[in-house]
Amino acid sequence: MSRFKEWVEWNLEINPNLNVKTISILLAAGILSFIIAYQMFNGEDNYREDKLSKLKGTTQAKIYKVQPKETLTQHYNGNKITVMGYDVYFNYKVGTIEYNTIDYIPNTSKNQKLIIEIYKNYDKKMFSVKYSISNPRKAMLIL
Repeated sequence: MSRFKEWVEWNLEINPNLNVKTISILLAAGILSFIIAYQMFNGEDNYREDKLSKLKGTTQAKIYKVQPKETLTQHYNGNKITVMGYDVYFNYKVGTIEYNTIDYIPNTSKNQKLIIEIYKNYDKKMFSVKYSISNPRKAMLIL
């Protein structure tokens, strides 16, 4: 009997008649389930990255307002206000036309640097923006 099978039988109390192939299939199914769940809950970051990859133009923008988007969530010790993301209002110019746009930035680990930089400096400096060349109204903030 292999050491892996012994370990599985001992630690997981699985029927000793199961073979290594069955255990391997169950393990692979568990890993696949984890990957699918990770992709589902990582969707906001992927959505933002996909949109950014389609925007080709770059310019500078001035942020004039940052508004947290909050929701009430239930917690084991009561209700809690959670910030889901931020609406960032900014102005930018493409050619001679000035645009006002709102960029929603989800409150995720990938966006923490951008969110912190915006909160520290939004009234002091210009930020980089990527915009669609065919429709300059579509724009997103970048670091």
